[in-house]
Amino acid sequence: GGMRLGLVALFFVMVVAGAWLLMLMMASSVTASASGPVAMARARLPRNASGRAPAPARGDEACHVRAHHEYEGSVVIWGATHTTPTAEDCCAACKRQAESAKGGPRCKLWVWCADPTGCGGQPFKSCWGKTMAEGVMAPPVRNRGESCPWTSGGLFSAAEARAIVDAEVAAVAAQAARRDRPVNPRVFFDVAIEDKPAGRVEFVLYALESPRAAENFRAMCTGEHGGKKSFSGMAFYRIIDRFIDQAGVHGVNSVWDVPFDDDPEGLKLKHDRPGLLSAANSGPNTNSGHFSIVVAPAPHLDGSYTIFGEVVAGMDTVEAVNKLTVPGKDRPTGKAVVVRAGCLSACGSLGVGPKCSRHEDTLVQVQGKPVKPCLD
Repeated sequence: GGMRLGLVALFFVMVVAGAWLLMLMMASSVTASASGPVAMARARLPRNASGRAPAPARGDEACHVRAHHEYEGSVVIWGATHTTPTAEDCCAACKRQAESAKGGPRCKLWVWCADPTGCGGQPFKSCWGKTMAEGVMAPPVRNRGESCPWTSGGLFSAAEARAIVDAEVAAVAAQAARRDRPVNPRVFFDVAIEDKPAGRVEFVLYALESPRAAENFRAMCTGEHGGKKSFSGMAFYRIIDRFIDQAGVHGVNSVWDVPFDDDPEGLKLKHDRPGLLSAANSGPNTNSGHFSIVVAPAPHLDGSYTIFGEVVAGMDTVEAVNKLTVPGKDRPTGKAVVVRAGCLSACGSLGVGPKCSRHEDTLVQVQGKPVKPCLD
């Protein structure tokens, strides 16, 4: 199952790579339909009053598009009050802003609402222009998939487009290698929303990168330590729109009865995509029986919270739980409960304890506190 997911994801990225390179050879701009989710692109630059194509914003930059993607970045065109008839026009607005930036923040990415019913409170055809940080190899993705109502694009040179494709192929390969290790436990939640079955969520836990967090989560799924040390029956008590679904067992520090240390390799992983499992804490080395399922990239969590697994099936159920809230609030508007948790494969103990045995010699600041990070 996990290996097939990795191969399908790698094949998808390679198909996208070929499409992007073909678009580069055609020196294309993006043209999109406004009658629903945008999935088609035509290789034709917008024309100015003289009938000539406008000069690229910088070098040989051209527009590139991805339907069902929402790119992340600092806003330079405020979409709540800015609509365009088509995604092509949104791209043109981004290009105009980039050409007129004069040393200030320049538009590099654009996001256009392709759903006639709106996009998470934003109106149909709203067009946002965003920056892209220097040194970032690929556009940060806030949301993606068939359920994502946004169409996104960017102004990329030929070299940038090739680098993005290379980075995405490498990232997918690394994700597949991490996910598909036979030693990784595969566990599940059966979830009910408002006392009605809502589906099963399956996770793979990163046994090598985050052994402490993975072992705690695995054993809380099986309930093998008895008493309250079980995820069965717990509720999602904190839900933030397009951010996290958070849950845990109150009054339980961990299966070891004490908070456990951060996993150093898990701290290095990035909160860069939906479906990641992130350990909740109250500071460095204070992990417990609480966790979050990330439903959108959350780079501000990087380096402070251990990533220890990912959703491999049932992301639609995760999304259904996330809808039990409203923007700006973090308390559920409804009830979501894990009625049953368990383990499907690689269910044996990982044989680790709560504390690391080796620390770095020097102090570093983590969440504003001086600590000597774990080495194991």
